[in-house]
Amino acid sequence: MEEIVNIKRTFLSAVIRLAILATVLMVPVAMYMKLYLVCISQLILVAGFITADYYVRWKLDNFTLASVLSLGLAFLATALVAILGDRDIFFWFLLFPPASMFALGVKIGLRWNIFSLPAIFFLLVNQIISQKLPYTSAIVIFSSYTSLFLISYFLEKARQTIENKLETTTMTDFLTNAKNRRGFDHELRLLIESSRRHYQPFCLLFIDLDHFKAVNDRYGHDIGDEVLIVFTKLIQESLRINDEAFRTGGEEFAIILPQTEISGGRTFAERLRQSIKTFEFPCIKTITASMGLVQFYPDTKRDDLLKGADKMLYLAKDSGRDRIESEKFLAETA
Repeated sequence: MEEIVNIKRTFLSAVIRLAILATVLMVPVAMYMKLYLVCISQLILVAGFITADYYVRWKLDNFTLASVLSLGLAFLATALVAILGDRDIFFWFLLFPPASMFALGVKIGLRWNIFSLPAIFFLLVNQIISQKLPYTSAIVIFSSYTSLFLISYFLEKARQTIENKLETTTMTDFLTNAKNRRGFDHELRLLIESSRRHYQPFCLLFIDLDHFKAVNDRYGHDIGDEVLIVFTKLIQESLRINDEAFRTGGEEFAIILPQTEISGGRTFAERLRQSIKTFEFPCIKTITASMGLVQFYPDTKRDDLLKGADKMLYLAKDSGRDRIESEKFLAETA
């Protein structure tokens, strides 16, 4: 997702910079033709585009907010130029439907264009009344904008559908249908950001099936795979509403427990450990699991959190397996 946001950021910035270049190139032409009002309006438009590019590239971490602000600034600058009397500027409005849909997504982009349509309509009506623009040109501009808006909407909707399917595929383990390591990294990053923003702890639980290699060696990989599928379902049935489980390796799993302190995390882990121990798995009957549990604080480093969970897991395995080792992971300033 972060890569997609960066692509969108780069795309929107490139469109804005092309607009800046094209507008700047028109200034000398306007000066040569002694169209000073047009020249001033073009410079205002350049200032608006530069401000928009600044917000997209550097100013805001929230890309959606940055996009709304940058597109709004560019739209207002274009509208101001149109009001000052530059008729040709109306064709610049045709950049906004595809740019807004791509940058903001279907839902926000749809709202953006629905609100911008009346603004363009009244601008065109004003130009017709003041006899600055023929009504035929106004109809062409408005119909072109509406058509581009609809085309951009359906194209972006189709693109997002494909993107969501690809994202689901790349983040899902093909055997157990649980989220995989990539999904784990993505969800952990989001939860860390949220926990730091709202100053809330959470727990991270690492799980490793004891002596699972021996299961594969004795019963075969088909039985081993069936055990993993059943084990994943057992974990998922134990989760609370906001908890998430992941298969991060062969017989390695991780569970994220949002808004949970170490005491609550240990209670959850112990209940899960007992469920695993007493559950009757296909063919092998019983199996046990070792677990490592740590608590995250808003100023804990991500890598230290993962190392802490690994450390607790290996301590559980080295201490006889079928047990939980936990540590109240003290905050370490990044």
